[in-house]
Amino acid sequence: MGKEIHLDCISSRSMRDSAKDELIAKYEVFSNPLANYRTSYEAAEILEKSRNNIANSLGLIDPEELHFTSGPEESSNWAIKGAAWKMKKDDHEILYSVAESIKIKNPIRWISKYGYKSNPIKIRNKQGINLDIEDLKSNLDKKTAFICIEHVNSELGFVNQMDEIVSTVRKYSPQAKIICDLSAQIGRGKLDLENLDIDLGIIDS
Repeated sequence: MGKEIHLDCISSRSMRDSAKDELIAKYEVFSNPLANYRTSYEAAEILEKSRNNIANSLGLIDPEELHFTSGPEESSNWAIKGAAWKMKKDDHEILYSVAESIKIKNPIRWISKYGYKSNPIKIRNKQGINLDIEDLKSNLDKKTAFICIEHVNSELGFVNQMDEIVSTVRKYSPQAKIICDLSAQIGRGKLDLENLDIDLGIIDS
């Protein structure tokens, strides 16, 4: 036989032909990187090179901290629901920006059905729109499990002062985790995750 044939499908949904054609045209390989055959090893090598390049561009020292998902909804569900299941729902609270996107609000609404408490943090319009730090301070305490905050809000057109937000959370609720939607920051300035001091970042570019 002149061609290799692999009947290998681990997904419930087929990839778009246009995306498959683009991958084959650029890399000359289209295989499951987790399988155990020659083209899979080639795909895995390409994937790891991509991981290293992306991690380097984001300022990540350890590329293994970068995880690929099928999209922003899966990433948001993974981060928010995963963090929620690790806490006691009866005495912990989730904080989030009232201006957060639907991909963040949906999993927060979902976990609230199971008794998890959540509270929105206001945004302000003083010298530019951004998160209301005073409202954040008043809601932070030892019961705060994690806070969801966007780095940039493209709909309302503002950039949150992440240094101030992170330092406020670390001061008033040092146990709280920070989940940050970084998607709209891509292309709007340098992103250095090692110095941003967040716990989980969600990127959809």
